[in-house]
Amino acid sequence: MNRRNPIVELLTDPTKNFLTYFSIGTLVFSIISDGLTTFFWQRFSGLQKQLNIDEGTLHGAIAGLLMLVILLIIYVTPFSRWLRQRMMRVFGTNALPTVQTNFQPMRETFPGLIALVSPERQSPVERVLFHHWNNGQMPH
Repeated sequence: MNRRNPIVELLTDPTKNFLTYFSIGTLVFSIISDGLTTFFWQRFSGLQKQLNIDEGTLHGAIAGLLMLVILLIIYVTPFSRWLRQRMMRVFGTNALPTVQTNFQPMRETFPGLIALVSPERQSPVERVLFHHWNNGQMPH
């Protein structure tokens, strides 16, 4: 059986030692992220002086531009497909978790209807709902 590194367990599992997990996870990583954030924004101080705009406007414009670029990369390019292919090469199998369904037929009936909606147009669930709807007239 594979045993994990005890130091990694201390850092990643709050049940092993909560104080270590909390101090590393919140304090140390917060300090590191604050330092990187300050370093990032200081890179644009020259641009702020050149454009003669206030700091909040520049930060808002840069943050908006970064969000737009990220959304374009995710939704316009085949980046997610490319990343999934690379992960499959590195890890050898599908790195994303597989979903398993546990279906059990109902043995009794219940009032009401519980349904999962599919993203497809005219999904089976939607057809069943409209079949039983009866335009809101009783019985439905």
